Amino acid sequence: GGQSQPLQPDAGGRGEAAAAAVPAPSSLAGAIEYATDASLRGVEVWSFNWVKDMGLFETAQADELVKYARNQTLRDGWCAFARQAHKKGAHISVVSLNWSPSWVRLVLQEASGCPEVVSRIDAYSPEILPRGVLPASPLNHGVPLFSGGDKSMLIAGILGRIPAARKKKVVFVSDGGADLQPLWGAPTNVGIVAGYDGSAAETFTQYGVDVQNASEGWKGFTGEKANAVYGFEDWVDVASLLWP
Repeated sequence: GGQSQPLQPDAGGRGEAAAAAVPAPSSLAGAIEYATDASLRGVEVWSFNWVKDMGLFETAQADELVKYARNQTLRDGWCAFARQAHKKGAHISVVSLNWSPSWVRLVLQEASGCPEVVSRIDAYSPEILPRGVLPASPLNHGVPLFSGGDKSMLIAGILGRIPAARKKKVVFVSDGGADLQPLWGAPTNVGIVAGYDGSAAETFTQYGVDVQNASEGWKGFTGEKANAVYGFEDWVDVASLLWP
């Protein structure tokens, strides 16, 4: 018989070990540094590649993925926001850690209720699905996003291809603590947190940052100078904030 393969260490164990080696944050700057730590990013890279190399998705079928996509839930008001963005000429890009741009697109098509807007949305993420499982799109971009810092660099690269006159508001929306850096710092100048409980809003509040309710309207740009970000529950409030 063939030789047995050694068991791979579990990703959770690696993550715990890496996290234990990084000092616990005591400030917002420390929390951002923690979220973008290279060793923790390395765990995310290892975990993604391990799952991909195991071939768990080699037998994935498009019809089954469509069923799963239809069971996903998007935050209320998404379609109203996306339609308004396109009407105003604002370009939407979805940037996701450890996922799949083709899966992101499928979810938007099947679960949003407004598939007509999806053909104009770029999706950026590492691609974990084998080629050909889902339809290809020139707006799907397989890129190595494994931390919020990666997202900031990606956004800066995208902005480098856009005329300055169209870059007055660089908006980043997220609920995750991993995205503290792109929510707070350049090149973003309008950071918006999705949800208040169990989201990045709790971290910002913990360190004295004002999480302004988007439903109350525009109060200026966000970030360190303003010591503020916006928060929301319904995408309709984001649309009214950006295009009153």
